Amino acid sequence: MMYALPLLVGGLIACSSTGPIEGKLSNNGLLLNFDAVDALVTAPLGSANGDGSEILLDEDAFAMMLGAPGGLELLTYLSVCALGEEQELVVESSGFRARGNLALATSWANTECDGPCQRWVSACLLAHANAFDNPVAISPRGAHPSLTWNDALADKFNYEEAAFYGNLFLPEDERILVACGGTGLQDHQDISAEAFLSGRLCGASNCGLEFPGICRDPNLVIGEVGFDANICRSDDKGYYEDCAIEVDMTGELNGNVPRIDEVITIFLDF
Repeated sequence: MMYALPLLVGGLIACSSTGPIEGKLSNNGLLLNFDAVDALVTAPLGSANGDGSEILLDEDAFAMMLGAPGGLELLTYLSVCALGEEQELVVESSGFRARGNLALATSWANTECDGPCQRWVSACLLAHANAFDNPVAISPRGAHPSLTWNDALADKFNYEEAAFYGNLFLPEDERILVACGGTGLQDHQDISAEAFLSGRLCGASNCGLEFPGICRDPNLVIGEVGFDANICRSDDKGYYEDCAIEVDMTGELNGNVPRIDEVITIFLDF
């Protein structure tokens, strides 16, 4: 059985008025099923063949995911997020294959998925979620070295939608799912946070997704020495990083709020 996505590309992909577009693109067509998310494990994905191009899934370790509703779709996007373009995840018993793309956690192919691996993969899965199953091309950017783009890609995909981060591998009552709004959402005041969340993922009310607000307010003054009062830091790198997972009851951040480094900022051709 084959499961293919309509757009999974990297490298040289197109031309624009500013020249050839180079970098990573994907699409956000994942219907995030939490029965499948509950089956996430950190065990190695499996074992690689001789040249490492095929990863044979450990079907015993991932048995619950294989049997869960939406499990194969989640496995597809795990491959998209974790593995590289030259790698393919294979389920021998069914013939299921899923090609890699973003290479955020290639070592997961044969080693345990540690903390950074879990957070990069989680950010990527959240960034690919689309509640309406209406895939849209996305340009994922972040501090991970495998997330690449050139000026032509940035010129075409210039609508800063949101930044995604968290950890889906944790137990349900500890799970972290966060999306903060980018400058595109900030500029479109007619789009409510609830409307954005409901369309992009599943809403803040029915899946535990937190929406602390706009990722970074350019007018917000830094408070305590050494502490940035914004939800995320960016330093004009073209993406957000070091983002807070929550705000306090007053809607303000403080120096004790936990922050996450593994963050994916999504840009759209809007």
